[in-house]
Amino acid sequence: MSIFKKILKIIISIVVVVGFIFLAQWVKENQKLIFNKIQRVVDVPLISQPVSEKELPPNAEPKEVSYTWQYAGKSYSLKETLYGSTFAFYQESPKAYKYQGVLPANWENDYYGMFFMTTKGDNFISQIANDLQALGKKNKLSDDQIVEMILAFVQKLTYDDARANAILSGGQESIYYPYETLFLQSGVCSDKSILAAKIFQSLGYGTALFTYEAEKHMALGIKCPQEYSNNNSGYCYAETTSVGFRIGMIPDFDQNNRVVANQELKTFEQTQVEQFNVKRLGEPKIFQTTEGKIYNGITRTLSLAREIDSLKLTIQKLGREISNFRKNIDNQQSELEDLISKMNRLKKSGNYEEYNDQVDKYNDLADDYKASVKKYNAMIKDYNQKITRYNSLIKSF
Repeated sequence: MSIFKKILKIIISIVVVVGFIFLAQWVKENQKLIFNKIQRVVDVPLISQPVSEKELPPNAEPKEVSYTWQYAGKSYSLKETLYGSTFAFYQESPKAYKYQGVLPANWENDYYGMFFMTTKGDNFISQIANDLQALGKKNKLSDDQIVEMILAFVQKLTYDDARANAILSGGQESIYYPYETLFLQSGVCSDKSILAAKIFQSLGYGTALFTYEAEKHMALGIKCPQEYSNNNSGYCYAETTSVGFRIGMIPDFDQNNRVVANQELKTFEQTQVEQFNVKRLGEPKIFQTTEGKIYNGITRTLSLAREIDSLKLTIQKLGREISNFRKNIDNQQSELEDLISKMNRLKKSGNYEEYNDQVDKYNDLADDYKASVKKYNAMIKDYNQKITRYNSLIKSF
């Protein structure tokens, strides 16, 4: 009986051990599934080889890509040769954050950092950055204007509505590497912001990524004077998803959390300076900050915005004054016409004495009327000059 108990004990021990082995395997597999459901994730080096350590495949499947965009009312274009082999390389590169144990506190920063890593042998972002800079210099743009022109280049890349819908619906869409965005000539806010940051970093500028959880939105931050920066971060907000947004300008969002396109102002109903109010968005989370050159164009931009708003108020005031003054001129004209009719009747009836008594009054009224018309024309000229200036600023803003 004792031998039987011993054998039973051994069998039970074996069953328990095997059970633990299966349980551990089950936990491991399910843990992997849980981790894979995290939308933003990157492999640790022990699990996956970082993209920077991989060898770039030989160039194959060349594709000439033409980019066209506008900046400050002028058209720009650039042609670049990209390769399907490089595009496929980045498509297959790590885009998921996998970790062991407790999720690291800085996992988001590490995750975004993965898309900034430079693969050995790939200098395309530096190349296109230099080509864009050379294009700006060829067109006699200042350094700050070149930054604005490059932002306009990124803004013009097509916004990928299908991917945006998938992301906003909770889909597991991954971010594009900058090469993918340029190859496809499209992307969502994260793709375009990372691309812009990578280009500006290549040109020596300090950059950051701003993320807004409520709006499910990402924007570029570019190093700028502290007093003009967003939330005192040292970086100015730069919208990458839609054309027409100047650096520092905060967009509006529609009911689907999408940036509302910035249209040229054609009326006096909007205030330009208000568009630079950071309170229009909540406080962002800031990732992947780098130091570097400062974009100083924000000072001129805000100066132009203030001039536009000042002109708007002046034009509104002048418009009211002109309208009221025109009524005064119309009254003077009516008074003159009535007096002329009276004098004609007096002359026709032969009442020359009373007719002559009206001559001085007529001359005084006529002089006042001429002076009023002269002043009115001067007001109209001033008004039209301010309108021309206003329209010119709006067109270039």
